[in-house]
Amino acid sequence: MTTDMAGSTNYMAESTKLETSAPLLTHVRVDDLFGRYTYEIDVPKATDGRLLLLHGDNGSGKTTLLRLLWNLLSSADDRGHRTMLARTPFRRLLIDINEGLRIVVNKQGELLGSYDIVVEQPAKPNISCRYTVDDTLNIRRNRWEGLDVDQLLIVDEDPRMSPEIGDLRTRLENYYAQNQYIEFLASQCINPLLLADDRSLYSDDPELERLRERLAGTEDHPRVRPASARSGDIVARELRVTLRRVNDRLRTLTLGGQNTGSAGANTIYKNVLMQLAAAGLPSTGVSSESRTTSDRSDVEDLLQDLAKSSPRFEEFGLVPHFAAGEFMDLLATIRDNDRRRLAQEILVPYLDSLRARQEALKEAERLLRSLISIVNAFLVDKQITFTPRDGLTIVTDEGIPLDPASLSSGERQLTMLLCTTILASRDSRLFIIDEPELSLGLAWQRDILDALLDLTRGTALQFVVATHSVEIISGQPQSLVKLVRQKHVQRHA
Repeated sequence: MTTDMAGSTNYMAESTKLETSAPLLTHVRVDDLFGRYTYEIDVPKATDGRLLLLHGDNGSGKTTLLRLLWNLLSSADDRGHRTMLARTPFRRLLIDINEGLRIVVNKQGELLGSYDIVVEQPAKPNISCRYTVDDTLNIRRNRWEGLDVDQLLIVDEDPRMSPEIGDLRTRLENYYAQNQYIEFLASQCINPLLLADDRSLYSDDPELERLRERLAGTEDHPRVRPASARSGDIVARELRVTLRRVNDRLRTLTLGGQNTGSAGANTIYKNVLMQLAAAGLPSTGVSSESRTTSDRSDVEDLLQDLAKSSPRFEEFGLVPHFAAGEFMDLLATIRDNDRRRLAQEILVPYLDSLRARQEALKEAERLLRSLISIVNAFLVDKQITFTPRDGLTIVTDEGIPLDPASLSSGERQLTMLLCTTILASRDSRLFIIDEPELSLGLAWQRDILDALLDLTRGTALQFVVATHSVEIISGQPQSLVKLVRQKHVQRHA
Protein backbone atom coordinates (compact mmCIF):
# COMPACT_ATOMS: atom_id res chain seq x y z
CA MET A 1 0.00 0.00 0.00
CA THR A 2 1.03 3.62 -0.38
CA THR A 3 2.01 5.50 2.74
CA ASP A 4 0.18 8.57 3.96
CA MET A 5 1.64 11.75 2.56
CA ALA A 6 0.97 13.68 5.73
CA GLY A 7 3.32 11.47 7.74
CA SER A 8 6.37 11.86 5.54
CA THR A 9 7.92 14.82 7.30
CA ASN A 10 7.98 13.02 10.67
CA TYR A 11 8.98 9.62 9.41
CA MET A 12 12.61 9.69 10.49
CA ALA A 13 11.66 10.54 14.07
CA GLU A 14 9.00 7.84 14.24
CA SER A 15 10.70 4.98 12.41
CA THR A 16 11.82 1.78 14.08
CA LYS A 17 15.51 2.27 14.85
CA LEU A 18 17.71 -0.78 14.51
CA GLU A 19 19.63 -2.00 17.51
CA THR A 20 23.21 -0.94 16.89
CA SER A 21 24.51 -4.00 18.74
CA ALA A 22 23.03 -6.45 16.20
CA PRO A 23 24.34 -7.21 12.68
CA LEU A 24 22.15 -5.80 9.94
CA LEU A 25 21.34 -8.54 7.43
CA THR A 26 19.74 -11.83 8.41
CA HIS A 27 18.43 -13.14 5.07
CA VAL A 28 18.80 -12.34 1.36
CA ARG A 29 16.93 -13.78 -1.63
CA VAL A 30 17.22 -12.89 -5.29
CA ASP A 31 15.01 -14.43 -7.99
CA ASP A 32 15.92 -14.78 -11.66
CA LEU A 33 19.22 -12.94 -11.49
CA PHE A 34 20.24 -12.57 -15.16
CA GLY A 35 17.05 -14.55 -15.80
CA ARG A 36 18.84 -17.74 -14.70
CA TYR A 37 19.81 -17.84 -11.02
CA THR A 38 17.79 -17.84 -7.82
CA TYR A 39 19.69 -17.68 -4.53
CA GLU A 40 18.36 -17.78 -1.00
CA ILE A 41 20.91 -16.94 1.67
CA ASP A 42 20.55 -17.18 5.42
CA VAL A 43 23.33 -15.25 7.16
CA PRO A 44 25.28 -17.81 9.23
CA LYS A 45 25.17 -17.36 13.00
CA ALA A 46 28.91 -17.91 13.36
CA THR A 47 30.92 -14.84 14.40
CA ASP A 48 27.61 -13.48 15.79
CA GLY A 49 26.35 -12.98 12.25
CA ARG A 50 28.97 -10.33 11.51
CA LEU A 51 30.40 -12.15 8.49
CA LEU A 52 28.66 -13.46 5.38
CA LEU A 53 31.19 -15.08 3.06
CA LEU A 54 29.94 -15.76 -0.48
CA HIS A 55 31.67 -18.20 -2.79
CA GLY A 56 30.69 -19.22 -6.29
CA ASP A 57 31.98 -19.92 -9.76
CA ASN A 58 32.88 -17.16 -12.17
CA GLY A 59 29.68 -15.75 -13.62
CA SER A 60 27.48 -16.88 -10.73
CA GLY A 61 26.60 -13.28 -9.89
CA LYS A 62 28.59 -12.61 -6.70
CA THR A 63 29.73 -9.13 -7.72
CA THR A 64 26.28 -8.25 -9.05
CA LEU A 65 24.66 -9.37 -5.80
CA LEU A 66 27.06 -7.21 -3.79
CA ARG A 67 26.24 -4.19 -5.92
CA LEU A 68 22.51 -4.84 -5.57
CA LEU A 69 22.87 -4.72 -1.78
CA TRP A 70 24.98 -1.56 -1.98
CA ASN A 71 22.54 0.29 -4.24
CA LEU A 72 19.38 -0.85 -2.46
CA LEU A 73 20.59 0.14 1.04
CA SER A 74 22.35 3.41 0.18
CA SER A 75 20.29 6.45 1.13
CA ALA A 76 21.77 9.10 -1.18
CA ASP A 77 19.24 10.16 -3.79
CA ASP A 78 21.66 11.64 -6.31
CA ARG A 79 24.21 8.85 -6.87
CA GLY A 80 22.31 6.66 -9.33
CA HIS A 81 21.52 3.90 -6.82
CA ARG A 82 17.93 3.42 -7.95
CA THR A 83 18.94 3.57 -11.62
CA MET A 84 21.41 0.75 -11.10
CA LEU A 85 18.62 -1.40 -9.65
CA ALA A 86 16.67 -0.78 -12.86
CA ARG A 87 19.71 -1.64 -15.01
CA THR A 88 20.36 -4.96 -13.25
CA PRO A 89 18.39 -7.93 -14.60
CA PHE A 90 16.47 -9.75 -11.85
CA ARG A 91 12.87 -10.53 -10.99
CA ARG A 92 12.76 -9.99 -7.24
CA LEU A 93 15.12 -9.04 -4.44
CA LEU A 94 14.26 -9.55 -0.77
CA ILE A 95 16.34 -8.50 2.25
CA ASP A 96 15.49 -9.22 5.88
CA ILE A 97 17.15 -7.01 8.45
CA ASN A 98 16.94 -7.36 12.19
CA GLU A 99 13.97 -6.13 14.22
CA GLY A 100 11.69 -7.89 11.72
CA LEU A 101 12.13 -5.35 8.92
CA ARG A 102 12.00 -6.50 5.31
CA ILE A 103 12.76 -4.71 2.04
CA VAL A 104 11.35 -6.21 -1.18
CA VAL A 105 12.05 -5.09 -4.74
CA ASN A 106 9.76 -6.40 -7.50
CA LYS A 107 10.35 -5.64 -11.16
CA GLN A 108 7.06 -4.62 -12.78
CA GLY A 109 7.33 -6.72 -15.91
CA GLU A 110 10.69 -7.26 -17.55
CA LEU A 111 13.92 -8.06 -15.73
CA LEU A 112 15.20 -4.61 -16.66
CA GLY A 113 13.34 -1.42 -15.97
CA SER A 114 10.68 -0.14 -13.62
CA TYR A 115 10.16 -1.69 -10.19
CA ASP A 116 8.36 -1.36 -6.87
CA ILE A 117 10.02 -1.16 -3.44
CA VAL A 118 8.10 -2.21 -0.33
CA VAL A 119 9.38 -1.86 3.22
CA GLU A 120 7.51 -4.14 5.62
CA GLN A 121 7.84 -3.06 9.24
CA PRO A 122 6.15 -4.58 12.31
CA ALA A 123 3.31 -2.57 13.87
CA LYS A 124 3.79 0.23 11.33
CA PRO A 125 2.37 0.97 7.90
CA ASN A 126 4.39 -0.37 5.02
CA ILE A 127 6.26 1.97 2.73
CA SER A 128 5.49 1.29 -0.92
CA CYS A 129 6.88 3.25 -3.85
CA ARG A 130 7.50 2.80 -7.53
CA TYR A 131 10.54 3.80 -9.57
CA THR A 132 9.69 4.24 -13.24
CA VAL A 133 12.32 4.40 -15.96
CA ASP A 134 12.26 5.89 -19.41
CA ASP A 135 13.63 4.31 -22.57
CA THR A 136 17.23 5.12 -21.64
CA LEU A 137 16.85 3.49 -18.21
CA ASN A 138 17.01 6.74 -16.30
CA ILE A 139 14.87 7.04 -13.20
CA ARG A 140 12.06 9.56 -13.53
CA ARG A 141 11.14 11.31 -10.29
CA ASN A 142 8.71 14.21 -10.54
CA ARG A 143 9.39 17.17 -8.26
CA TRP A 144 6.29 18.70 -6.72
CA GLU A 145 7.66 21.26 -4.28
CA GLY A 146 5.32 24.21 -3.76
CA LEU A 147 2.06 22.40 -4.56
CA ASP A 148 -0.83 22.73 -2.15
CA VAL A 149 -1.36 19.06 -1.30
CA ASP A 150 -4.64 19.52 0.61
CA GLN A 151 -6.18 21.53 -2.20
CA LEU A 152 -5.04 18.96 -4.75
CA LEU A 153 -6.69 16.14 -2.78
CA ILE A 154 -9.97 18.09 -2.53
CA VAL A 155 -9.97 18.79 -6.25
CA ASP A 156 -9.29 15.12 -6.92
CA GLU A 157 -12.47 14.13 -5.07
CA ASP A 158 -14.62 16.21 -7.41
CA PRO A 159 -16.01 13.80 -10.09
CA ARG A 160 -16.16 16.64 -12.58
CA MET A 161 -12.38 16.95 -12.60
CA SER A 162 -10.30 15.59 -15.45
CA PRO A 163 -8.91 12.02 -15.10
CA GLU A 164 -5.42 13.49 -15.36
CA ILE A 165 -5.88 14.96 -11.88
CA GLY A 166 -6.20 11.46 -10.46
CA ASP A 167 -3.00 10.44 -12.19
CA LEU A 168 -1.31 13.55 -10.80
CA ARG A 169 -2.43 12.63 -7.30
CA THR A 170 -1.01 9.10 -7.70
CA ARG A 171 2.29 10.47 -8.93
CA LEU A 172 2.42 12.93 -6.06
CA GLU A 173 1.73 10.20 -3.51
CA ASN A 174 4.48 8.09 -5.06
CA TYR A 175 6.89 11.00 -4.88
CA TYR A 176 6.26 11.30 -1.13
CA ALA A 177 6.58 7.52 -0.73
CA GLN A 178 9.95 7.60 -2.49
CA ASN A 179 11.09 10.29 -0.08
CA GLN A 180 9.92 8.17 2.82
CA TYR A 181 11.98 5.24 1.57
CA ILE A 182 15.08 7.44 1.41
CA GLU A 183 14.33 8.78 4.90
CA PHE A 184 13.84 5.22 6.15
CA LEU A 185 17.31 4.22 4.94
CA ALA A 186 18.86 7.32 6.47
CA SER A 187 17.10 6.71 9.79
CA GLN A 188 18.60 3.24 10.08
CA CYS A 189 22.18 4.59 9.89
CA ILE A 190 23.20 1.79 7.51
CA ASN A 191 25.62 3.90 5.43
CA PRO A 192 26.97 0.90 3.49
CA LEU A 193 30.47 0.91 2.04
CA LEU A 194 31.53 -1.03 -1.04
CA LEU A 195 35.14 -1.93 -1.75
CA ALA A 196 34.89 -2.93 -5.40
CA ASP A 197 37.07 -5.39 -7.27
CA ASP A 198 38.89 -2.46 -8.89
CA ARG A 199 39.90 -1.43 -5.31
CA SER A 200 37.88 1.80 -5.36
CA LEU A 201 35.91 2.53 -2.22
CA TYR A 202 32.33 3.60 -2.86
CA SER A 203 30.52 5.62 -0.21
CA ASP A 204 27.76 8.20 -0.04
CA ASP A 205 29.93 10.40 2.18
CA PRO A 206 30.46 13.61 0.15
CA GLU A 207 33.58 14.42 2.15
CA LEU A 208 35.26 11.33 0.71
CA GLU A 209 34.90 12.67 -2.83
CA ARG A 210 36.07 16.14 -1.83
CA LEU A 211 39.13 14.66 -0.17
CA ARG A 212 39.91 12.54 -3.23
CA GLU A 213 39.76 15.63 -5.41
CA ARG A 214 42.04 17.59 -3.08
CA LEU A 215 44.64 14.83 -2.82
CA ALA A 216 44.61 13.31 -6.29
CA GLY A 217 42.67 15.57 -8.65
CA THR A 218 39.28 15.01 -10.18
CA GLU A 219 40.76 13.15 -13.13
CA ASP A 220 41.52 10.21 -10.85
CA HIS A 221 38.09 10.03 -9.29
CA PRO A 222 36.56 6.55 -9.76
CA ARG A 223 33.43 7.93 -11.41
CA VAL A 224 35.40 9.80 -14.09
CA ARG A 225 38.64 7.84 -14.01
CA PRO A 226 40.23 7.21 -17.42
CA ALA A 227 40.17 3.60 -18.55
CA SER A 228 43.96 3.53 -18.60
CA ALA A 229 44.25 4.05 -14.83
CA ARG A 230 46.08 1.15 -13.16
CA SER A 231 44.72 -0.63 -10.08
CA GLY A 232 47.98 0.09 -8.26
CA ASP A 233 47.40 3.82 -8.73
CA ILE A 234 43.88 3.45 -7.39
CA VAL A 235 45.00 1.63 -4.25
CA ALA A 236 47.78 4.16 -3.61
CA ARG A 237 45.26 6.97 -3.93
CA GLU A 238 42.73 5.25 -1.70
CA LEU A 239 45.40 4.58 0.92
CA ARG A 240 46.39 8.26 1.02
CA VAL A 241 42.75 9.26 1.31
CA THR A 242 42.07 6.69 4.01
CA LEU A 243 45.10 7.68 6.09
CA ARG A 244 43.98 11.32 5.91
CA ARG A 245 40.45 10.37 7.00
CA VAL A 246 41.73 8.30 9.93
CA ASN A 247 44.00 11.15 11.00
CA ASP A 248 41.06 13.57 10.80
CA ARG A 249 39.00 11.19 12.94
CA LEU A 250 41.81 10.91 15.49
CA ARG A 251 42.14 14.68 15.57
CA THR A 252 38.43 14.92 16.38
CA LEU A 253 38.67 12.27 19.09
CA THR A 254 41.63 13.97 20.75
CA LEU A 255 40.07 17.44 20.66
CA GLY A 256 38.43 16.91 24.05
CA GLY A 257 41.67 15.72 25.61
CA GLN A 258 44.10 18.41 24.60
CA ASN A 259 47.21 18.28 26.75
CA THR A 260 48.40 21.82 26.15
CA GLY A 261 50.12 23.00 29.28
CA SER A 262 50.02 19.58 30.97
CA ALA A 263 53.77 19.14 30.98
CA GLY A 264 54.22 22.56 32.60
CA ALA A 265 51.50 21.77 35.12
CA ASN A 266 53.33 18.61 36.14
CA THR A 267 56.38 20.71 36.98
CA ILE A 268 54.34 23.34 38.83
CA TYR A 269 52.55 20.85 41.06
CA LYS A 270 55.75 18.91 41.72
CA ASN A 271 57.43 22.16 42.82
CA VAL A 272 54.53 22.88 45.17
CA LEU A 273 55.00 19.46 46.77
CA MET A 274 58.72 20.06 47.08
CA GLN A 275 58.07 23.34 48.90
CA LEU A 276 55.55 21.71 51.24
CA ALA A 277 58.07 18.99 51.97
CA ALA A 278 60.78 21.54 52.78
CA ALA A 279 61.60 21.60 56.49
CA GLY A 280 61.49 25.37 56.75
CA LEU A 281 57.91 25.82 55.52
CA PRO A 282 55.66 27.08 58.36
CA SER A 283 52.50 25.28 59.39
CA THR A 284 49.23 26.51 57.91
CA GLY A 285 47.78 27.20 61.36
CA VAL A 286 44.53 25.40 60.50
CA SER A 287 43.74 22.31 62.55
CA SER A 288 43.43 19.05 60.67
CA GLU A 289 40.04 18.42 62.33
CA SER A 290 38.51 21.48 60.67
CA ARG A 291 39.35 20.36 57.13
CA THR A 292 36.97 18.56 54.77
CA THR A 293 39.10 16.91 52.12
CA SER A 294 40.10 13.54 50.74
CA ASP A 295 42.28 11.48 53.05
CA ARG A 296 45.74 10.40 52.05
CA SER A 297 44.61 7.02 50.70
CA ASP A 298 42.38 8.73 48.11
CA VAL A 299 45.34 10.65 46.72
CA GLU A 300 47.51 7.57 46.72
CA ASP A 301 44.80 5.61 44.91
CA LEU A 302 44.55 8.32 42.26
CA LEU A 303 48.33 8.35 41.81
CA GLN A 304 48.49 4.57 41.54
CA ASP A 305 45.68 4.52 38.99
CA LEU A 306 47.43 7.18 36.91
CA ALA A 307 50.73 5.31 37.21
CA LYS A 308 49.05 2.29 35.58
CA SER A 309 47.03 4.09 32.90
CA SER A 310 49.30 6.96 31.82
CA PRO A 311 51.85 4.86 29.87
CA ARG A 312 49.14 3.68 27.46
CA PHE A 313 48.40 7.28 26.46
CA GLU A 314 52.02 8.43 26.64
CA GLU A 315 52.98 5.70 24.15
CA PHE A 316 51.18 7.59 21.36
CA GLY A 317 52.03 11.06 22.65
CA LEU A 318 48.42 11.73 23.63
CA VAL A 319 49.51 13.01 27.05
CA PRO A 320 52.90 14.14 28.39
CA HIS A 321 54.80 11.89 30.76
CA PHE A 322 53.39 11.88 34.29
CA ALA A 323 55.90 10.80 36.93
CA ALA A 324 53.43 9.36 39.43
CA GLY A 325 56.24 7.72 41.42
CA GLU A 326 57.94 11.07 42.05
CA PHE A 327 54.66 12.53 43.32
CA MET A 328 54.15 9.59 45.69
CA ASP A 329 57.72 9.86 46.97
CA LEU A 330 57.33 13.58 47.63
CA LEU A 331 54.04 13.04 49.49
CA ALA A 332 55.74 10.46 51.68
CA THR A 333 58.35 13.04 52.78
CA ILE A 334 55.70 15.45 54.11
CA ARG A 335 55.46 14.64 57.83
CA ASP A 336 53.38 17.55 59.06
CA ASN A 337 49.66 16.61 59.03
CA ASP A 338 48.49 20.07 58.02
CA ARG A 339 50.96 20.29 55.16
CA ARG A 340 50.04 16.77 54.01
CA ARG A 341 46.34 17.62 53.95
CA LEU A 342 47.07 20.87 52.12
CA ALA A 343 49.07 18.92 49.55
CA GLN A 344 46.14 16.55 49.11
CA GLU A 345 43.72 19.44 48.62
CA ILE A 346 46.00 20.90 46.00
CA LEU A 347 46.62 17.60 44.21
CA VAL A 348 43.14 16.05 44.06
CA PRO A 349 41.63 18.52 41.54
CA TYR A 350 44.73 18.24 39.37
CA LEU A 351 44.79 14.45 39.47
CA ASP A 352 41.06 14.37 38.72
CA SER A 353 41.67 16.56 35.68
CA LEU A 354 44.39 14.17 34.45
CA ARG A 355 42.03 11.24 34.84
CA ALA A 356 39.26 13.13 33.02
CA ARG A 357 41.69 13.91 30.19
CA GLN A 358 42.54 10.23 29.84
CA GLU A 359 38.85 9.36 29.82
CA ALA A 360 38.32 11.83 26.95
CA LEU A 361 41.19 10.20 25.05
CA LYS A 362 40.16 6.61 25.73
CA GLU A 363 38.49 5.99 22.37
CA ALA A 364 41.42 7.48 20.45
CA GLU A 365 43.88 5.35 22.44
CA ARG A 366 41.86 2.18 21.88
CA LEU A 367 41.49 2.89 18.15
CA LEU A 368 45.20 3.56 17.75
CA ARG A 369 46.29 0.53 19.73
CA SER A 370 43.97 -1.80 17.87
CA LEU A 371 44.81 -0.48 14.39
CA ILE A 372 48.56 -0.19 14.85
CA SER A 373 48.99 -3.59 16.49
CA ILE A 374 46.98 -5.40 13.81
CA VAL A 375 48.57 -3.60 10.83
CA ASN A 376 52.08 -4.10 12.19
CA ALA A 377 51.43 -7.81 12.75
CA PHE A 378 51.29 -8.08 8.94
CA LEU A 379 54.01 -5.66 7.82
CA VAL A 380 57.66 -6.72 7.55
CA ASP A 381 60.66 -4.35 7.78
CA LYS A 382 58.28 -1.40 8.20
CA GLN A 383 55.53 -0.29 10.52
CA ILE A 384 52.76 2.20 10.97
CA THR A 385 53.28 4.75 13.75
CA PHE A 386 51.45 7.70 15.24
CA THR A 387 52.40 11.06 16.68
CA PRO A 388 50.00 13.94 17.43
CA ARG A 389 51.97 16.18 15.08
CA ASP A 390 52.29 13.85 12.07
CA GLY A 391 49.32 11.53 12.59
CA LEU A 392 49.56 8.02 11.19
CA THR A 393 52.67 7.48 9.10
CA ILE A 394 54.41 4.45 7.61
CA VAL A 395 58.12 4.19 8.41
CA THR A 396 60.94 1.71 7.99
CA ASP A 397 62.28 -0.13 11.02
CA GLU A 398 64.94 2.60 11.13
CA GLY A 399 62.23 5.28 11.38
CA ILE A 400 62.53 6.62 7.82
CA PRO A 401 59.10 7.81 6.55
CA LEU A 402 57.73 6.01 3.49
CA ASP A 403 55.35 7.36 0.88
CA PRO A 404 52.28 5.08 0.62
CA ALA A 405 52.95 4.74 -3.13
CA SER A 406 56.30 3.08 -2.36
CA LEU A 407 54.65 0.15 -0.61
CA SER A 408 54.02 -3.08 -2.47
CA SER A 409 50.56 -3.60 -3.93
CA GLY A 410 49.75 -6.09 -1.19
CA GLU A 411 50.92 -3.73 1.56
CA ARG A 412 48.88 -0.88 0.13
CA GLN A 413 45.81 -3.06 -0.21
CA LEU A 414 46.11 -4.47 3.31
CA THR A 415 46.75 -1.16 5.06
CA MET A 416 43.96 0.60 3.17
CA LEU A 417 41.49 -2.19 3.98
CA LEU A 418 42.31 -2.22 7.70
CA CYS A 419 42.23 1.57 8.02
CA THR A 420 38.93 1.74 6.14
CA THR A 421 37.50 -0.89 8.47
CA ILE A 422 38.34 1.27 11.49
CA LEU A 423 36.38 4.14 9.93
CA ALA A 424 33.51 1.88 8.89
CA SER A 425 33.12 0.49 12.40
CA ARG A 426 32.09 3.96 13.57
CA ASP A 427 30.18 5.27 10.57
CA SER A 428 28.55 2.25 8.96
CA ARG A 429 26.69 -0.95 9.66
CA LEU A 430 27.59 -2.79 6.46
CA PHE A 431 30.96 -3.18 4.74
CA ILE A 432 30.72 -4.98 1.38
CA ILE A 433 34.03 -6.29 0.04
CA ASP A 434 34.58 -7.87 -3.35
CA GLU A 435 37.57 -10.24 -3.38
CA PRO A 436 39.65 -9.02 -0.42
CA GLU A 437 42.37 -11.48 -1.45
CA LEU A 438 43.50 -9.35 -4.41
CA SER A 439 47.26 -8.65 -4.21
CA LEU A 440 47.57 -10.50 -0.89
CA GLY A 441 49.89 -13.46 -0.39
CA LEU A 442 48.57 -16.76 0.91
CA ALA A 443 49.53 -16.10 4.54
CA TRP A 444 47.80 -12.72 4.53
CA GLN A 445 44.74 -14.22 2.85
CA ARG A 446 44.45 -16.73 5.68
CA ASP A 447 44.53 -14.00 8.32
CA ILE A 448 42.77 -11.01 6.76
CA LEU A 449 39.17 -11.78 7.76
CA ASP A 450 40.18 -12.63 11.33
CA ALA A 451 41.95 -9.26 11.43
CA LEU A 452 38.84 -7.44 10.20
CA LEU A 453 36.68 -9.15 12.82
CA ASP A 454 39.20 -8.48 15.60
CA LEU A 455 39.47 -4.85 14.57
CA THR A 456 35.69 -4.38 14.86
CA ARG A 457 35.02 -6.53 17.92
CA GLY A 458 32.23 -5.05 20.03
CA THR A 459 30.71 -3.10 17.11
CA ALA A 460 27.71 -3.83 14.90
CA LEU A 461 29.65 -3.65 11.63
CA GLN A 462 28.75 -6.57 9.38
CA PHE A 463 30.92 -7.80 6.50
CA VAL A 464 29.50 -9.23 3.28
CA VAL A 465 32.44 -10.64 1.36
CA ALA A 466 32.70 -12.39 -2.03
CA THR A 467 35.80 -14.45 -2.64
CA HIS A 468 37.49 -17.06 -4.82
CA SER A 469 40.31 -17.63 -2.32
CA VAL A 470 40.67 -21.17 -0.99
CA GLU A 471 42.70 -19.74 1.91
CA ILE A 472 39.90 -17.38 2.95
CA ILE A 473 37.23 -20.04 2.50
CA SER A 474 39.11 -22.64 4.53
CA GLY A 475 39.70 -20.09 7.29
CA GLN A 476 36.00 -19.16 7.67
CA PRO A 477 33.97 -22.29 6.79
CA GLN A 478 31.35 -21.50 9.43
CA SER A 479 30.48 -18.23 7.67
CA LEU A 480 30.45 -19.59 4.12
CA VAL A 481 27.47 -19.66 1.76
CA LYS A 482 28.08 -21.26 -1.63
CA LEU A 483 26.23 -19.92 -4.65
CA VAL A 484 25.42 -22.81 -6.97
CA ARG A 485 25.02 -22.01 -10.67
CA GLN A 486 21.58 -23.47 -11.12
CA LYS A 487 18.06 -22.25 -10.62
CA HIS A 488 17.05 -23.60 -7.24
CA VAL A 489 17.22 -22.57 -3.62
CA GLN A 490 20.62 -23.18 -2.04
CA ARG A 491 21.22 -22.88 1.69
CA HIS A 492 24.53 -23.07 3.52
CA ALA A 493 25.37 -26.32 5.23
